[in-house]
Amino acid sequence: MQLASYGMVWVICHLPTSTTMMQFYSLIAMFGFVTVGFHAGYAVYFPELFPHHLRATGTGFAIGVGRGGAVLAPVAAGYLFHAGFALQTVALAMASGSLLAAVALLALRVRDAD
Repeated sequence: MQLASYGMVWVICHLPTSTTMMQFYSLIAMFGFVTVGFHAGYAVYFPELFPHHLRATGTGFAIGVGRGGAVLAPVAAGYLFHAGFALQTVALAMASGSLLAAVALLALRVRDAD
């Protein structure tokens, strides 16, 4: 799902100028689906990554780190815009967080039952 959200940002940034607002809104709706979809999966996937006595803490910490990124991303985007970067570059830079998270998820291993 995270790779899909990264791909959606790339598609939205490279839309032809002849794109209608309805087409644009449809793409934004699909982006919202893939973005919310992987957040819903965290609640199911994360508890399997931690020992039973740390599941709530580990899941809360992991989701909290993501929330921290959500707080810092608009600030980083503001600095990039102020530095003179174009919208496409800033959007792809912001989407790179999803790409990084997808790579990190591939590196995780599911624990055997405790």
